[in-house]
Amino acid sequence: MDEAESAPRDPRALLAAELLAVQEATGLSLKELERVTHVSDSSLSRYLAGRSVPPWTVVQAMSRLARRDPDGLRTAWAAARGARLNVPRGVAGISGGVAGGVGGVGGATGLGRDDLPRAPLGFVGRRPELATLVTTPGVWVVDGMAGVGKSTLAVRAARALAEAERRRTLYLHLHGHTSHRAPLAPEAALTALLSAIGVPDKRIPEDPDLRAALWRGEAARRTPVVVLDDAVDSAQVRPLLPGAADAVVLVTSRRRLVSLEGARSLTLAVPSLPECRELVDVIAGPERRAAEPEAVDAIIEACGRLPLAVQLCAARLRHRPAWSAAFLAERLRDEERRRRELAADGGGVGAALALSVAHLRETERAGFALLGSLPGLDFDVYAAAALIDAHPADAEDLLQTLVDAHLLDESAAGRYRLHDLTRDHARAMADPARAAAERRLVDYHIAAAAAASTAFDPYGSARIGLIQPGLPDDRLPDFADAAEGGAWFEEHLPTLIHLSGTALDARSLALLRNSVCFLWTSGQPAAMTALGHLARTGTRSPGAEEDHAWAARMLGIASLIAGRPEEAIEHFETALIGAGETLRATLIGALSITATTLWRLTQARDYGEQAVAYFRANPDPHRLGLALTNLAEVAKRQRHPEEALTLATEALTHFEQSNYETGRSAALIVIADAERTTHHPHQALDHYLAALHTAEEQQYFDSTTRALQGLAITHRDLADPTQALHYHDRLEKLLTEADPTHPDLPESLNERAHTELTAHHPKHAQATAERALTLAQEAPNPYEEARASTLLANLATLHGDPARAQELNRRAEEIWAALGIAAWDGVAASEG
Repeated sequence: MDEAESAPRDPRALLAAELLAVQEATGLSLKELERVTHVSDSSLSRYLAGRSVPPWTVVQAMSRLARRDPDGLRTAWAAARGARLNVPRGVAGISGGVAGGVGGVGGATGLGRDDLPRAPLGFVGRRPELATLVTTPGVWVVDGMAGVGKSTLAVRAARALAEAERRRTLYLHLHGHTSHRAPLAPEAALTALLSAIGVPDKRIPEDPDLRAALWRGEAARRTPVVVLDDAVDSAQVRPLLPGAADAVVLVTSRRRLVSLEGARSLTLAVPSLPECRELVDVIAGPERRAAEPEAVDAIIEACGRLPLAVQLCAARLRHRPAWSAAFLAERLRDEERRRRELAADGGGVGAALALSVAHLRETERAGFALLGSLPGLDFDVYAAAALIDAHPADAEDLLQTLVDAHLLDESAAGRYRLHDLTRDHARAMADPARAAAERRLVDYHIAAAAAASTAFDPYGSARIGLIQPGLPDDRLPDFADAAEGGAWFEEHLPTLIHLSGTALDARSLALLRNSVCFLWTSGQPAAMTALGHLARTGTRSPGAEEDHAWAARMLGIASLIAGRPEEAIEHFETALIGAGETLRATLIGALSITATTLWRLTQARDYGEQAVAYFRANPDPHRLGLALTNLAEVAKRQRHPEEALTLATEALTHFEQSNYETGRSAALIVIADAERTTHHPHQALDHYLAALHTAEEQQYFDSTTRALQGLAITHRDLADPTQALHYHDRLEKLLTEADPTHPDLPESLNERAHTELTAHHPKHAQATAERALTLAQEAPNPYEEARASTLLANLATLHGDPARAQELNRRAEEIWAALGIAAWDGVAASEG
C-alpha cells in the first residue's frame, strides 16, 4: 500500500477546506446557501471543491452566516487567487448538511436513504487532511489510535465528495472494535452493501466470490462514495473494494492495513495544541478557556491531546459549571482518577483502548501490559526485551505489532513511545509478572550503562569499578566507539534517573557508578546530582557506609562542576565520615580542588600536600597524578609558576604511565599555563593544542574549555587578537550551550573583555565586562567579580567617569583583601 504524501500545499485546496469548514458551521445545504447568498449552488459547489476561487463578497457572506470573522480567511483567499489547482476530473462541488442517524449503510440525498452519520459538534482542525481526501479521491485508509478522530474525518470527507461529484454515499460499520460484537464478516458486509444500493435479495449470490463480483459490477455502474468504518484487518476490507479506477473508498482502521493493495494511507496523529483549544471552545464554550487558559492547556496535555479525551473533559466542564478548569486539571494529575474521568457512559478512552488490546494475541497482550512499566519517555527494543524477558528480535516483533495497531508510536527509527493514556491503560492491566519485569528493566539499564561507559571511557570505567549484572551480550546494545556510548547516555539519562528513583536500593548506586564517567567528563551536574541523591538514599543500610560515602563524593563533584563550591565542601565532609583510607585521601584531594576554586589557597595547599603524601606512600600512578595536578594548580594561583611546572610535569609522567588520557590533558593545560606565565608562549600554544586535541577526543568538557581559554589568552599575548577572539567565540558557545549561566562564564568573559580592550574595541569590552560582573555576582564568584570590577574601573577612567572608577576599584580591593591575595593586574586604561 502506498503511503500518503505530505498534506497538499496548494492554496486553492487549502482555501476549499477552510470554506468547507465554514459551510459546515452554517448547517445549511447548498440549496439553502443559494437562497441566502444569491449565489448558484453550482458556483458554490465549485468554490467548495477548490475548482475556482469565490469573490471576497461570497467569503464574507458565508462567514457571517457561520458567525465567524472573514478576515481570518483573507490570507488564504489572497493566496488562492493567484494559484492554479489540478483537481481530479469529476470533482464538481462540495456541500454539506447531510442529516442522518448513527451507523448502518445508506445513500446520498436524492439517491436513496441516507444513513451517513452526522459530523459531531466537536469536529475541528484536520483541514490539510480533509483537503487531501477531497482533492485526491481514490481508495484511502485513514488509520490511527483509538479516539484520534478517524471516523469523523472520513464521514466529513465522504459527505464533501458525495455532493462534489453528485455520487451516492454508502456507509458501513465493520465493527472491527465494537464491544461484545464480532467484526462483520466480508460476506455479510457485501450483502449489506448490495442491499443498500437496491439489489434484491434474490439476486445476491450465495457464493462469496460471485457476491464480490456482483458488488464490483454494481459499484462500477453506480460509482458511490463508500465509507468502510472500523476495519479490523486487510482481509475484511479486500473483497469490499470496487474494481473501477474512479472508485472512491474511505476505510478507517486502528491498524495499519499494509497489505491492502492499491490503497493509500493517511495516518492521523494527535492534533496540535491550538486545534485542541478550538475543540474545547466548541464544546465547553470559549469563555471557559478565556477565564483559565493555563488550566485548560494543562487539561489538554493531561489528555495527551487525544480528541476523544479532550472532548470528554470539555463536556465535563460544560455540564459541571461549578467545576473550574483548574479543579479538573488537578483531578487529571492522578493516574487512577484520570482513567475514571476519561470514562463515559458506554465507552470512553479506557473502553476504546480495551477493544484495541482485545484484538492482540494473549502473549502480545501480556507484553503490552508490561510496557506500561516504562516511564513516559522514548525507549528502545533492548529495554522492551528486558521487560518481557525475550530476545531483542522477538521484542521487536511485538513492538512492530503494537505500532501497526496504533497502541505504540515509533517516534524515530528504533525508538518507541507510549501515548500517556495508552501507558495508563497498560499499567492498569493486572499482571503478577510486573514486579519481576521492573527489576529486569533496572538490571538491563545497569548493564547497558556499563557497556556504554566502557565504550565512552575504557580507562575511567575500569578505574571506577563498574557494576555488571551479568546479562548476555546479545541482550545488550553494541557500542562501536566513544561517540556511540556517549549518545546512549544522552538519550537515556532521563530514564536512568527515573529508574534510580524506583529502585532506591543498591541498584541506585549501580546506576550512578555506571554513569559517572560520562556525567563527569561531559559536565552534566544536574543529572549527576539527581542520581547522587537517589544513590545516597539507596545506601543507608548498615554495612553500606563506604558506598554511601562514595555517593556523597559524587554529589560534591556535581556541586563543584555546577559552581556551588560551598555546597561541595558539605558533601565532601559528609563523605569523610564513612570513608575508608583510600577514599578519605581522595576526598582530601577534592577538598583541595574546592578550596582552590574559592581562592582559599593556604587551605588548598595544605589539603593538596596531604593527598600527594598519601599517594606517594601508597603508590597509585592515577591518583598520584591527580593529586599532583591539583597541587600544581594551587602553586600556579599562588604565582609560583616554576613549582607549578615541576608538579604538572611529574603528574604528566604518571598519567602517561597509567595511560590516563583525561588526566594527561589536565596536566598539559597546567604546564601550558605555567609556560605562558614564564613568557614561553609558543611552547604554551603547543601544549594547549595537544590538550585540546586529547580533551575533544575524550569528550572531556572541563579540559576542552580550559584549553580554549588558554589558547585565546596566549594569542592575545602574542598580539594576535583576531585568533584570540576566534577561541573566545568557541569557548563562549560551548559554555552557553551547556548552561547560559555556566560557572565558568564570568572568567571567560573577563578574558574576552581584556582581549577586546587590547584590540581597541572599548565598547565591546565594556558590554562583555558588564556581563561578566552580573554573572559573577549572581554565582557568586568574588574573584571574577573583582576582576570585572577592575576592568570596568579602567574603562570608566578611560571614558572620564572617575566617580564610578573609584567605586569599582574600592569594591575590587575589598574582595582582594577578603580573599587574601594580591590585586589582579588588570588592564591599564592607556592600553585601550
